[in-house]
Amino acid sequence: MDTYLISNIGLWIAVLIELVFILLLSRTLVAFINKFQKSIPSNNEQAKVKVGDHLPIFKGKDQQNNVIDSLQMPSVITKLLFLSDTCGTCIETQKYLEDLTSFEDLLVIKSGSDKDVRTDDKQYNYKIVRSSTIMENFGIERVPTIITLDANGIVQKIGEIPDINTLESFFRV
Repeated sequence: MDTYLISNIGLWIAVLIELVFILLLSRTLVAFINKFQKSIPSNNEQAKVKVGDHLPIFKGKDQQNNVIDSLQMPSVITKLLFLSDTCGTCIETQKYLEDLTSFEDLLVIKSGSDKDVRTDDKQYNYKIVRSSTIMENFGIERVPTIITLDANGIVQKIGEIPDINTLESFFRV
């Protein structure tokens, strides 16, 4: 009977030590997560790109699997066009872009991830990057939206595109 009582007491002591260990571990984990969350802006605090701002730093892969790096873009890419596969105006915009002859200065950014590249993306002559993160970094809330940059990567003009006529105004010299 004595060994039975001692083993039960020993087991309860082991369980209590494990509970204290779990409690300390969970407190440390919660403190770490809270510290991490404070460094991430919430949607309300998220900075939107404004005219005069420098181009935010980002990387992505286009539909041909080429890496697009914002640090190497200034003077090459001067127009960023943010689109979605589900909006009617965005689909009209892509049809309009098919008729343009020069695409060197255009980068289309669509929501999604670079793993979501669709086969119909590969038919276009302009670069398409799929990245919801890039759209969030720019503070894009509505699509289609176009951002015009100067040769130094400074935002010169930002505009939502309600129709094709508005889009044409961005492509006129």
